[in-house]
Amino acid sequence: MYLLLLACAPDDGAIGLDVPEAGPAETAAAPAPPPGWWAAVRPALDAEARAIRMEAPGRFAADLPALGLQAGWSAEGAVIGDGQGPLLEIRAEIGDDGMASLQAGGCTAERGAEGACIRRLEIARGDRVEWWVSRADGLQQGFLLRSPPED
Repeated sequence: MYLLLLACAPDDGAIGLDVPEAGPAETAAAPAPPPGWWAAVRPALDAEARAIRMEAPGRFAADLPALGLQAGWSAEGAVIGDGQGPLLEIRAEIGDDGMASLQAGGCTAERGAEGACIRRLEIARGDRVEWWVSRADGLQQGFLLRSPPED
């Protein structure tokens, strides 16, 4: 636009604009975070990065950065791999009703960066609830038995 104005300027070069001379750029320095900020935030960011997430209805996944692995769950079971293929497959036993229900379960002890709870994966199969938690040192699996197993 400035060149266009010059092209249309009167012969004496005056264009009637008051253009200030360029001076040093003034930038405001960003405030420094409080001491210990990164040490407090880093674990929460790490927990979010490896949290179990729903990828589609009935399908969950988690990245395990400390191990260089990924995990995936469905009604058929769990698969743990390195991106090149499965390294471990855990096939599910279907419950008495023939169905498995996968859902985000209760909160783990960890919190995300904004304080949100990191949930465990719960898979209900009959009178048993299988649960998984993605931890800094790997995956943790457990079971809740609602009644004694049948012989």
